[in-house]
Amino acid sequence: MINQFNFQDENNYKLIDGIAASIYWKDKDGHILGCNKYMLKMAGVTSRAKIIGKTDYELCWKEYADKLRAADILAMKTGCYTGEEYIILPNGKQRVYFSTKTQLRNNNGKVIGIAGVSFDITEQKKFIEEEKQQAVFNEQLKIMQIIDVVNASIYWKDKGGHILGCNKYMVDMFGAKDRNELIGKTDYDLYPSEIACKISKMDAQVMRDGPQESEEQAVFKDKKRVYLSAKNRLLDNQGNVIGVVGTSIDITAQKEANQLQLEKEAYLAEKNAQKELLNFVDAMQQMMNEFKVKIINEKTGTKVEINDLDKNITLTPRESQTLYYLSLNKSPKDIAAILSIIEGKTFASATIQAVINKQLYPKFGVFNVGQLLEKASVLKLIPFLPGF
Repeated sequence: MINQFNFQDENNYKLIDGIAASIYWKDKDGHILGCNKYMLKMAGVTSRAKIIGKTDYELCWKEYADKLRAADILAMKTGCYTGEEYIILPNGKQRVYFSTKTQLRNNNGKVIGIAGVSFDITEQKKFIEEEKQQAVFNEQLKIMQIIDVVNASIYWKDKGGHILGCNKYMVDMFGAKDRNELIGKTDYDLYPSEIACKISKMDAQVMRDGPQESEEQAVFKDKKRVYLSAKNRLLDNQGNVIGVVGTSIDITAQKEANQLQLEKEAYLAEKNAQKELLNFVDAMQQMMNEFKVKIINEKTGTKVEINDLDKNITLTPRESQTLYYLSLNKSPKDIAAILSIIEGKTFASATIQAVINKQLYPKFGVFNVGQLLEKASVLKLIPFLPGF
C-alpha cells in the first residue's frame, strides 16, 4: 500500500531500479508519486526529486499527455488498462511503449491513483511491420505470377479511372514494354473517346450498383476486336469502394463464327470462365486481407486457444513469481539469483527450472516459455510486480 512506502528511503527503490521498464505511480490528479531509474532516464532527469510531483504535461512527452491522462483515468475507473502509448524522449525521438496500468489503493481500499509499467516495444513494432510488409509483398508477387498466365486482360482502376495495375496479357495487348507504361493512364489515353466514354459509364455503374457484364469493342492493329468484360467493385480493407476490378476476354473469333450454335456455346463457355475468374480474383483479394491479420496476430501473440479448464488455473506464489521474471526475459539462473537476494537464502537454477517444467508447463498445457507467457498473458496471470 502507498502509505507503507517510504518515498525518501532510496533502499525501497532497489528492486524496481533494476528492471528494464518504466515503473511509476501517480495520484488521482496525475502527479507522479514515485518511479524507478528507468523512467528518470526516459524523462531526462537525474533524480527522483526532480520528477516527483510533476504531471505528464510538464515532461518531455507533454504533446501526448492528453492520451496518457485518458489511459490513467480509464485504469482508475475500470481497474485496469493495457495498450500502446507514444513517448517523446529528451533527444526528440519518438518511442512506443506497451503499458499496463492498475488502480492504486490505500489500506482502506480507496482508489488514490494508478500504478503502471511501460515496456519499450519500438524495435519489436518496427520488426513486425517489416515482416508484415514483406509477407504482403510476397503474397502480391504470387498473385501477379498467377494472373500473368491467364489468357485474358485483368486490370484494376481507381475511382477516377486511372489504371492501378494489370496483368501481362493487357501489357502485350497495348504493345507496352511493362506495366509501368499503363499505370496511371485512363481509358481516354488508350481508346478512342467514344469507346472510352462507354467504358467509363460502365465503370461508374459497377461502383454504384455492383457486378456488371458487357461487351466492349476496341480497334487494335487496324482490326476491330470484341471483348466480354466482367467487372466488380474494388474495395479497401474497410470495405469502402475505391475503384473497379475487371477482366476482359477476347471473343472476336466466337463472334465471327459461321455457325450460330457454335457461337452460342463458345460464348457461354467464355462467360462461365469469366465468372470463375472474377471469383478467383475476389478470393485472392480476401486471402490477402486474411493473411495480413494472420501475420499481425502471429507476431504480436494476441491469438491463443483458451478452454474452460484454462480459466480455472490458479498459481502458487512461487509460480506467480517465476512467471513474472520470465516475462522480463530472465533465465532460470537469473531468477534463482534474484530470489536468493530477496529471500536471503540460496536458490538453485534447477529449482526454478523444475517449477517451470513440472508445474507451469502442465498447468497451462504448453511446451515452451514462449507459449507459457503467451497464454498466461491472455489469462492475465502475469503479476504486475512480485507481491502485488
